[in-house]
Amino acid sequence: MLSLAFRPNEITLVAVTRLARRALGHGVWAHAYLLKRQLTVNCIVATTLVEMYVGSGRLDLAKQVFAASSDRDMRCYNAMLHGLAIHDHGRVALALFDRMHGTGVRVDGVTLLSVMCACAHAGLVDGGLEYFDRMEIEFGIKPGIEHYGCVVDMLSRAGRLDNAKKLIHEMPIAPNVVIFRSLIRACGIHGKLELGERMV
Repeated sequence: MLSLAFRPNEITLVAVTRLARRALGHGVWAHAYLLKRQLTVNCIVATTLVEMYVGSGRLDLAKQVFAASSDRDMRCYNAMLHGLAIHDHGRVALALFDRMHGTGVRVDGVTLLSVMCACAHAGLVDGGLEYFDRMEIEFGIKPGIEHYGCVVDMLSRAGRLDNAKKLIHEMPIAPNVVIFRSLIRACGIHGKLELGERMV
């Protein structure tokens, strides 16, 4: 395309960036080209770049892109929240969520899953449970299997195995193998082998 003297636009660079998630060099080139040509970094472009940098483990660059973007929608916030959660920046993720919610950006199930994962990684169990309880009451979002799985994992990591077991039995959705695996693994870590054997 470049050899034929066609100039890529924002849409072209979004496509290149999405393809470059496993080849960070190409994505960085696309980002640099976008800045050099002073192309618009709208919410779609910013979200794609944040996702690419998060997926490549470059949270520092993801944060730079997010901070520089003045046009942020729910997907852009979700990408940044996910990155902060998986890279163990739980308290920063919660502060970002408060900012997101405070500015009136819509919250969805992906948003709340990232927030609860951030709580799990930061050891903020009671905070994570509070967000879980607020899902339907405040946000009108029905918890899915992934939300229950996150809470079970969070309780299990914290050694609150009886609470995790109780939640599994009270779930309105049939638990999957991932949920059972979280609890059984935690039983081994916390020396509650008998409980783990009963869950098999």
